[in-house]
Amino acid sequence: MWKKIGAFTIVEVLLVIFLISLLYVSFANIDINYQPKDKLVTNHNLCYELKKLITSPTDHISLVIYTGDGDKTITRFLHNDSPVEAKLKLNIDYKNIYELDLNSDLIEKVYRDITIGEKTFPVLFRFEVFDGGFCTKYVYKIKEKYYIQYPFENNSKQFDPNDIKKEITI
Repeated sequence: MWKKIGAFTIVEVLLVIFLISLLYVSFANIDINYQPKDKLVTNHNLCYELKKLITSPTDHISLVIYTGDGDKTITRFLHNDSPVEAKLKLNIDYKNIYELDLNSDLIEKVYRDITIGEKTFPVLFRFEVFDGGFCTKYVYKIKEKYYIQYPFENNSKQFDPNDIKKEITI
């Protein structure tokens, strides 16, 4: 009377669904917790990323971008004024760097030359994390917007230089 049908039982189907969902959850957790080892460092997160290189409270970290022999752009990291290797992937726009003068006017930031051995090279950009973890204050411009890096902030903030003028004149 009964015909034998070659089908799966409900228990077998539930077991397969359970195993597939278990695999999905385990792979989903891997993607959620994934962080790339060489994160792209830009003007926006430079202070935060360089603070990660600090190993003691008295550390002084510097990033110096300068023009070397043959007009080659060279990037050098200094840890307490000694050159070190840092595995950071940099995308720093150092061409539109400003500072605020005493009247809160934006002026182009000028850096002291760097001396290596007996040669002196012009510095294009210098950023520092000082003892206690505060960073260099500077203003930069990207796509017609101004950003300011405050000494105790990890990331830079957008601002309008005209607003500073209005606050001072009031």
